[in-house]
Amino acid sequence: MARKDKKQKKDAKKKAAAKDVQKKLLEKLKKAIKKAKKAAAAAEEAARDVSKVLEKAHAAAKDAKAQSAKVQAENKDIQKQLKAKLKYSEKQAKKAAAKAKARRNAARLKEKARKAAQEAKKAEKKKKAKALKEMGKKAFGDAATKHAGKGGKPLKRLSGKKSRAKLSPGKVKGKRGKKKR
Repeated sequence: MARKDKKQKKDAKKKAAAKDVQKKLLEKLKKAIKKAKKAAAAAEEAARDVSKVLEKAHAAAKDAKAQSAKVQAENKDIQKQLKAKLKYSEKQAKKAAAKAKARRNAARLKEKARKAAQEAKKAEKKKKAKALKEMGKKAFGDAATKHAGKGGKPLKRLSGKKSRAKLSPGKVKGKRGKKKR
């Protein structure tokens, strides 16, 4: 009987030890499950964060694309405007050059016309002087023949200088000399 009790005690001890081991294993399993759950929750949270970050990045990329398209459109518009301005300024420069050329031509023609008018005036003056000279010659010739017909001395033609009688009284006075003081 004592042997039986010993055996029973031993079995009971073994059973208790086995139960203890099982208990410890269960505790370890529970802890491991808890840790796994925590890790899974953390992974899920991280996945959510990554998803959010990816969403934000996607939105930013979309915005950047839209912005880029906008900037490109603006650049095209600016280039168009610059081209138009350049064309306009070229047109204006051509117009200005044409105007300047026309002005120069007009000035040259004006100068030519002025010179031609001067020449015409000179020619007219010469013509008048010549006509007067001719008239004087003719008148002198007529007077000389008339005089010769009367039997008088031949007339002497006046030289180019005016006679004293034809000069104004002031000029005649001047011929006498200045008064001495």
